[in-house]
Amino acid sequence: YALEGKRVVATKDYKKAHHCRNQRVAFDEIGVVIISTIFTAVNLDPESEGLPSVFETTVFGGNFDQSQERYVSWDEAELGHQRMLSRVKNLNFRE
Repeated sequence: YALEGKRVVATKDYKKAHHCRNQRVAFDEIGVVIISTIFTAVNLDPESEGLPSVFETTVFGGNFDQSQERYVSWDEAELGHQRMLSRVKNLNFRE
C-alpha cells in the first residue's frame, strides 16, 4: 500500500510503497512516554475482511508501554492518536 496525499491506495510498486512506509501521522512526548502514529504500508490485520489496517499508534514507555491501535485511514489514525494521547495524559495527571 502507498499514500497519495492522505489517501491509501493499493500498489504493486515496491519503491512507491517503501517510500511511504513509516510516514509519520502524529508524534507526541509526555515526559518519558512517546506516542507515535505512522503509516506502515502493509496490512497489519491480513485476516480481516474489511479495509486494510495500514496505520498504527504505539506507545513507548509508561503504563501504556507497547499499547497499540490500528486504523484503516489517515483521519482515523489522527483521531486514534489523540485518543491515546488523552489516555496517557489523564493517567499521568492522576498519579
